[in-house]
Amino acid sequence: MGSDILKQKILTFSPLSDAECQKLVPETSPEKMFQNGKAHHEEAFRLFQKAAEQGSAEAQAYVNFYQMMEKKIQKEKNNPPHMKQNAGQKKIPITETLKNAKINDIIRFGNYDWYIISKSSDRCTLFCKDIVSQKAYHEKTETVIWKNCTLRRWLNHEFYDEFTSEEKALITKTSHRIKNSNEEIQDDIYLLSIEETEKLTRKIRSCSAWWWLRSSGDTLQLAALIYSMGNSSKHGYVVSEVNGVRPALTLKF
Repeated sequence: MGSDILKQKILTFSPLSDAECQKLVPETSPEKMFQNGKAHHEEAFRLFQKAAEQGSAEAQAYVNFYQMMEKKIQKEKNNPPHMKQNAGQKKIPITETLKNAKINDIIRFGNYDWYIISKSSDRCTLFCKDIVSQKAYHEKTETVIWKNCTLRRWLNHEFYDEFTSEEKALITKTSHRIKNSNEEIQDDIYLLSIEETEKLTRKIRSCSAWWWLRSSGDTLQLAALIYSMGNSSKHGYVVSEVNGVRPALTLKF
């Protein structure tokens, strides 16, 4: 298959066979380093994304390939062999697991692994162990806060709908007070704030890429984030840039 046909398949998000993936790029390509873990793929991703925004079809193909690889790796993480239940093995109810779990334990809920970062007698807060998607905080570069950003809408609609009806029944709404206001909003799924992440260990904060917080940056065109090594940026990043998404939610049991 010619390189032009392969590139066209990538640009249209068509699935590639393993053989096609091998033909796509040389050993020294950023994609190959991404697969082998030899480079900070999130930084390479940013460079290609900027080139794609400037009209480079080849860079757009790389961006699409990165996104495909992210989904593939995330799918493998979400379905590790040790998580498969043996035939005839009794499944432990999630409510029982939550009652017995401790702070910083990792549990399985929906298709993801979550840290338990707080717990009371009848509910607990879960924070996703890994990045579930790469998204902009807001689709336009404009002044925006968590209340009306597009990422909040995606989390509480498309991402929320990944859960089954039984799982949704356990998710309880979490209230957030808008800074410098008496107004409160409620979310089923949300991002952590700067203050909430400061209570977490560096191990929990660290991740494969940068990830968004719901807190605003220095201006309302910026949003706060956490770098891959776990350090926070209170100055923020432009809301329309793409970064990782690590959701949080509260379960009542």
